[in-house]
Amino acid sequence: DQTGEHRVPGHGEVPPEQLSRMNATTLLVAGLAVFAALFFWLYVEAQRNWRDVFTQNIELLEVLQAQQAAADAAERDARPGGRLSADRSGSERIVPELEWAANQFASYGAEEVPLSDQRLDLIESLVRQLRAIGFRGEVQIDAHVGDFCYVQGADGVLEFAPEDLPVAECDRIGLGEEEARAMSAKQSVAFANYLAAFEREESQDVRISVNAQGNSSPQYSYPARSADNKAGDWNEVARQNNRVQVRLVADNAGPPAEFGPIGRR
Repeated sequence: DQTGEHRVPGHGEVPPEQLSRMNATTLLVAGLAVFAALFFWLYVEAQRNWRDVFTQNIELLEVLQAQQAAADAAERDARPGGRLSADRSGSERIVPELEWAANQFASYGAEEVPLSDQRLDLIESLVRQLRAIGFRGEVQIDAHVGDFCYVQGADGVLEFAPEDLPVAECDRIGLGEEEARAMSAKQSVAFANYLAAFEREESQDVRISVNAQGNSSPQYSYPARSADNKAGDWNEVARQNNRVQVRLVADNAGPPAEFGPIGRR
């Protein structure tokens, strides 16, 4: 102060430097809280949008089916047995579209479970639609994993390689055959419970089979393992091969290819 004396903080007083540190800590905590809240909101929005798009695809297919059914009504009623034949024809037309819609969400994250709660939402919706149109047959779920480029971290644990690392310098590419198959078979608790309950149902009009394909059937070709290609490009292909694909095989149908190749559009 002006007298030149130095005041010693009394009881309950906080030194200015400590107060400054407290304010900085408070701001940091508040900032982290806002960031966490924003991240959670974005995650929730992504899940909601994922389900909404699939639902919209299904609703659009239903509208198209209804319009087609109305257009065929006169012809269907004009000949003996025509209604049964037309109903079967309508189902055969919409099944490939349902398969296509389900496969618009084939990819899953590199660190996600392939048969997750998200995947369960899709399969449940698909089964409801199949039963609504009188489909009888099998929903075949093929789970695949991609061959990612890994490097060893400081602790010796494998981690995803930096994007600018040459592919030739990857410490490991992909998983072993058995490990990849086990990884592709992983399910969330909810998904496993759904399958168990589904198998106990008396009605066998719609059946579900899960095929853990591992890394045996990549849909997209990987770039050459050379110094010219980067790990980022390689892992982008691996993410596309990290997928769960659905095939719908009717009991009265021929080979699965009758409904067209997966992802044909």
